[in-house]
Order: sequence, then structure tokens, then C-alpha cells
Amino acid sequence: MKKSLLISLATTLAAGGAMAQGSLGAFQSVFDSYGFTVGPGETTSAAAGSSYYTGNVDIELLYSSTATAGTVTALNALDGTAGVEAAATADGFAVVSTTTLTGSQTGIANGTTYALSGGEINISGSSPLQEIGLTTVPTSGTGIIALEATVVGGADNGFTGLVAWGGQAFGGNPTTHPAGQDSPVNTDAAGENLDMVGATPEPTTLAFAGLGGLSLLLFRRRS
Repeated sequence: MKKSLLISLATTLAAGGAMAQGSLGAFQSVFDSYGFTVGPGETTSAAAGSSYYTGNVDIELLYSSTATAGTVTALNALDGTAGVEAAATADGFAVVSTTTLTGSQTGIANGTTYALSGGEINISGSSPLQEIGLTTVPTSGTGIIALEATVVGGADNGFTGLVAWGGQAFGGNPTTHPAGQDSPVNTDAAGENLDMVGATPEPTTLAFAGLGGLSLLLFRRRS
């Protein structure tokens, strides 16, 4: 019995190790024909260069082991709306990007700001691959991933957006010695711009605001 338990535990740990931390490389190339934009209606026009966002954004990568091709289509249909992040969470997406890396690779830190110029990611560093460690993501095979961005500073501070794509190959664990080989990020995989927009008040909030205004109007009439 004890031997069986030990074998089972070893198998579980091995499986957990395989999911411990995958990686992606060449992240600065995630957009080529497309890019980051701000404002409704900027999601599908790759040629709208004058509308590409220039400024600072916080970048996070998300992963869902249960998402499907239909999930990707549904999420990207919400690109440029205030509800896309909540929809991604409901579909099982969780933040997986990390900076626990080895060697000279540059990681994407959750909560770290990166510069955008003309809608393109500008990541400085000596490594050409710009590797990103991904916790709880397989170290091989393919899956579905999402990129979330939040504007930091300026008139659009706090604006957020998200796009997802499937068929992303995952690379080896970057924290092992020697480090596992990363897989390059898919370029323009979502087929549209990542459009960041401001939050929209919930319908109930708007309803209460309307009732408040009506009450104030009635109060003024009575007085």
C-alpha cells in the first residue's frame, strides 16, 4: 500500500513538474502588421497607423487549459469593449507571466511598465529573444493564450484590452540548468489590433444614477 502511494505521489509530482513553468521567446514580435490601439472601433484596421497607441502599458499573459477555438473567437469579438477581461476570467484564463528566469533573458513582469511606439512593444535588453517564463503552463505542446494590456499614465490611464490566440507552442522551463529552450510567440495570431478602452458603468450603476437624478429633480420641484 505504501509503495503504491509513493509511486502515485511520484507520478503526481512529475506531472506537476511538467506543468511548472513553460516559456515563450521573441515576445517583442507579437505584433507586426497589427498593434495596440485606444478607443472603440480600432480593433480590426491594421492600416490605421495614426491610431496606434504610443505610451506606456502594463502587459500580462494569461492561459486557460480549458479554452477552445470557440472561446478565442468569442473573446476576440469583444476586443475593444469593457467586458472582455471579465469574459476571459469566466473562461478560465489566469495570469501566468513571470520573471523567474535564468541567463541574460529579459522577462515580462506582472505590474511592470513597457513602452509602446507606434503600437509596437519596445523591450530593452541584451537578449534578442526576450524570453518570458509562464507558470502553470506546459513545457511542450500547444495551447491557447491571451495578452492583456493596461495603459499607464496619460489621458487614457487605466484603459485595458485583451486578445487571445490558439496554436501557441510552449517552450521548456527557463529556470532549469541548462535552461529549457523557449518557443517563439505567434506573430499577429489574433488577426486584429489589441484595442484598449475605458471601463463602462454597469447597467445597475446607470439605473441608480438615473433614479438619483430623478429624485433630485422632484425634490427641487417640491421646494
